[in-house]
Amino acid sequence: MKKLVFFITLLSLSLLSILVSAQTADSLLITEVMPNPAGLDSEYEWIELTNFSGSAIDLSLWQLNGTSLPSLTIGPSEIIVLVRNEPSFYQRYSTFVRVEEHSFSLGNSGATLSLTDGNTTSEFTYPSATEEISFELLSGDCNTITEHVSSNSVGAPNTSCLTPSTTPNPIAEYPNKVFISGIDYAPQNGDEWLEITNQEDFAINLGNWIIEDKSNNKYIIPDTALNASETVRIFPTTVSLNNNGDTIYLFTPTGIQIDIYSYDTKTVDTSLQQIVTETKNETTSPVVTITPSEDKVEISYQIPRLYLIGEY
Repeated sequence: MKKLVFFITLLSLSLLSILVSAQTADSLLITEVMPNPAGLDSEYEWIELTNFSGSAIDLSLWQLNGTSLPSLTIGPSEIIVLVRNEPSFYQRYSTFVRVEEHSFSLGNSGATLSLTDGNTTSEFTYPSATEEISFELLSGDCNTITEHVSSNSVGAPNTSCLTPSTTPNPIAEYPNKVFISGIDYAPQNGDEWLEITNQEDFAINLGNWIIEDKSNNKYIIPDTALNASETVRIFPTTVSLNNNGDTIYLFTPTGIQIDIYSYDTKTVDTSLQQIVTETKNETTSPVVTITPSEDKVEISYQIPRLYLIGEY
């Protein structure tokens, strides 16, 4: 009897560290899950996916436990988080990666998640879950899934299997090198616009970020991938860029202020207008543009910070 109890104990402990089945290092993988969040599972459960391949992946060609995934494209090395309830997710978790609402349910007592496109299949198996503790795929070559050391690292690098940490992984923070880099409050043609530049060395998703003016009018940015060292032009149709001066704020989905930019008519008439003239011939890098009507993505140009175009 003692031998049987000892065997069961060892088996239970071994479930805390599980090898990933049929993992392919250059494919789409589940890298972290939150099966047992504090509160309602239907509000806060999430699954993190990472594209480890060298090319873009059409997520609609993949299935999770036999159910097709949303129709969107994941770029090389991009992370995306599938959530059951997007507003609830943003109330609790902070991440700068793309978040997509999807219908699924994670078992609290353990489960196996199968991810396949018909050619490549990987499985993510986890045991009984502790409340508000995720399971993560350790980074490196050990192909091991284990409980997170503190809570979770959604959207952030996972714990390394080469150098296991006994301290919590940092929770993903919003980037601090993202800012409003240009404004045209009185265009000769078309609608008012502003531009946001990403000077981080990684891509971010501006989906659900907020542009707000001095009068507290708000514009919610749609899903927009912004690569490193690129600029996006946005037409904030529900925000008014006043011709006689204004203050424009940039917030994350959770209300963290990332940037603030104030201007007045004197600014346009003097120094900042001169900066525009000096930098127009230096704009060679691509910029992603959102058109005001259909949120389409186009390629245009990049202008360094800071400049402002007005009535001139």
